[in-house]
Amino acid sequence: MNKHNENVLLSYPRSGNHLCRFFIELLSEFPTYGCKGSKQDVEIYKNVFDESIPFNILNNFDTRDCYFKYHTIPSNGINAKNLILIIRNPREVLLRQCGQKLNINNDCYSYENYFKNIDFYNNHKGKKLLLYYEDILTNKKEFINKLYDFLSINNLEKKEYALSNIDNLFMLSSKGKTDSGEKLIPIFN
Repeated sequence: MNKHNENVLLSYPRSGNHLCRFFIELLSEFPTYGCKGSKQDVEIYKNVFDESIPFNILNNFDTRDCYFKYHTIPSNGINAKNLILIIRNPREVLLRQCGQKLNINNDCYSYENYFKNIDFYNNHKGKKLLLYYEDILTNKKEFINKLYDFLSINNLEKKEYALSNIDNLFMLSSKGKTDSGEKLIPIFN
C-alpha cells in the first residue's frame, strides 16, 4: 500500500477522466497528474487549446493538493485521501474499450477492473464523490457545482467563469493538443 495519502481521480478508460481533470485544474488552479509513464497524459493545463484558458496554475503548488489519475487500482494499492470515481454505462465503455472479447486478465482494460473500481469506491471510508459520465454531459452546470463543492474551493469568480462559459469550455476541453501538436485522447468518445 502506498504510504502517503493522495487525491485520486479513478475511472475506467473512456469514462470522461480528461474532461474531469480539465475542470479540476480550471476550478482549483492545481494541476492533475495522468497515468504514470504516459508521455501523452500530461497535466491538462500544459496542453495547447484553441483559446486561452485561465487555469492560473503557478509553479509553487503543493502536490498534496493535486489529483492523480488512475484507470485501475495498482497492485500495491492506493491510500486515497479524497476520491472521485467516474462511472460510464458499461455497455458503452466496456465494449468500446475491450471489443467483443471477454478480457478478464489483469491489465487495466479488463472487465474485472471496471467492477474493482466500483468496489474500491464503495469501500473507501474518506471523502468521496461519484460522477456519472452521462450526467456530466447532460447536466453540465450541476457537474460544475458538485465538483466545485467537493473540491472545497473558495473562488466564486472562477466558478462563475466556468458556469457562464460552460459550453465553450466543454468544447475546448475536447480539442487540446500536446506541445508537439499531438491530439489528446478524445474526451467525448
